[in-house]
Amino acid sequence: MCDCRPRLVMVTDYRCNYSAFNGYHFAPSDYSRVWCLRCGGTWRTKAAYVEDAYNAPKGWEQVGSPAKWRAMIGIVLPEEQAARKRAKLLGKGKRVKQR
Repeated sequence: MCDCRPRLVMVTDYRCNYSAFNGYHFAPSDYSRVWCLRCGGTWRTKAAYVEDAYNAPKGWEQVGSPAKWRAMIGIVLPEEQAARKRAKLLGKGKRVKQR
């Protein structure tokens, strides 16, 4: 589980499990597996926020990093937005105050 706030997760396995005990086949479960789109951490949870989270489409594993997923979904984090603005200003030859 991650400490990212606000939480930005994608549900990869909704209320199911694929375990060695059942031959890696689908098994219903009270828990869902979620993936943090900020840091890339994964965990299983019974929390209510799973109902409102983005559901991963088929083949989601092939896309790769959380940053690529954010771009596909259209989410820009505040720190990414600040970096883009800074790069744009530097490209115009302006001085940018560093924090």
